[in-house]
Amino acid sequence: MNSKTTTRFIVLTGITLVLTWMFGQIFTQIFAATRQPNSPLIGDYVSLSTAVGFAFGLIISLFLAKYGKTSTFLNQVIEEVSKVAWPSSEETRMGTIITIMFTVIVSGILFVFDYFFNFLTSNNYFLY
Repeated sequence: MNSKTTTRFIVLTGITLVLTWMFGQIFTQIFAATRQPNSPLIGDYVSLSTAVGFAFGLIISLFLAKYGKTSTFLNQVIEEVSKVAWPSSEETRMGTIITIMFTVIVSGILFVFDYFFNFLTSNNYFLY
């Protein structure tokens, strides 16, 4: 598969997943309103409403990809994504490490503030 085909597949998969979630939620509400059983099909995660939502999402995303202005839009998205300068593996690794370190530091600061204010309020140091 070439790069355009792969990008097109990824975009269509994303559209299908969003539509699957949306239609799954809609059909869950419809089943609940009509008191129809929404029985699980695969484990606890894939229910009948999810399967019906996936079918609707897949049909609609394939229709949108083939007909109308959506096909032109997808081609433009693929063209723009091919222009993106993606980070290298090392840049991604360093960005991830910096993000985790920053998150830990900010979490520590928030913990100290929370502990301090909890100490002040629990010992009635704030008298109004």
